[in-house]
Amino acid sequence: MRKNWSIKWNMPTKCPSCGSSVINIEGEVAVKCVNKMCKSKHLRRLMFFVAKGAMNIDHIGDKVLAKLLENGFVQKISDIYRLTKAELTQIEGFKDKSICNLLNSIERSKKTTLSRLIFSLDIHHIGASTAAIIADYVKEINNLINITYNELLTIDGVGPKAAESVIDFFSNQSNVREVYELIELGVKPELSVKQKNNHSFYNKMFVLTGKLPHYTRLEATELIVERGGHVGSSVSSKTDFVLVGDESGSKLANAEKLGVKIITESEFVKLLDRSD
Repeated sequence: MRKNWSIKWNMPTKCPSCGSSVINIEGEVAVKCVNKMCKSKHLRRLMFFVAKGAMNIDHIGDKVLAKLLENGFVQKISDIYRLTKAELTQIEGFKDKSICNLLNSIERSKKTTLSRLIFSLDIHHIGASTAAIIADYVKEINNLINITYNELLTIDGVGPKAAESVIDFFSNQSNVREVYELIELGVKPELSVKQKNNHSFYNKMFVLTGKLPHYTRLEATELIVERGGHVGSSVSSKTDFVLVGDESGSKLANAEKLGVKIITESEFVKLLDRSD
């Protein structure tokens, strides 16, 4: 029940950060700022790129990223790989040990998986599972950049919205240049090596739901794909396992209704090294 002292809230019509107009995309609840130069949008994208579930760059929290953006040292994601000790020294409170830790973490992040790089690009409708599915299909980043909409739709687990988002993203030449700059700066996205087809996951369809205690969605998906399994976006009679975490929603209910095998993270871990 609404309190007597409460004030009615209305969706903003202007971005609170830059003052530009916001739009509501059909089928989505949130509104989005239309200004491509909005600093808050840049900061959010940088935060997503460095996060554990994406490129996993430690020692570069939100406050540090905001200062780097404010000082003009980082304007786009590739700038992270251009950071120097001289620049980081200018960030207030950043001492030698912190600078060393960050630069080492940036260097370590260059060795990554293709699915992790795709996910870190923050393409609309491309979540962790879809990024891993696409990576397994395209094998290398150039193939993704040049893929067609119709070919994307042939990939099991990639729907029209995801396919359209990928095409829109790479039709923007600044995005293409950004990806190639990452490669030139030493980022080496490699395809995870698949294990032999005698693993218990081979040709099995998984669906993930909820938050896992020890794995990100992308990490769990990569482990499945590496072992020859597949990850889908919805539960059906063709689903073999539903991996559940905290706050599982309708997918869990659908699995119970269809009689699909439900496994927890601990059960999943036990199956990782199991062969038939």
